Amino acid sequence: MNRQRNYDVLHAGGVPVKTWTQGVPFEDQAKQQLLNVAELPFVKPWVAAMPD
Repeated sequence: MNRQRNYDVLHAGGVPVKTWTQGVPFEDQAKQQLLNVAELPFVKPWVAAMPD
């Protein structure tokens, strides 16, 4: 079975950031905040971001 993922993954040195933001506005500052959180030593195994 081949399932397509419905999220994007950002990588920049910390844990991966999974973002369910396809088709919605996603500001550069918000991306940077998520990447900063992903570098914290106690965050495992990933950061998840979903619009509200």
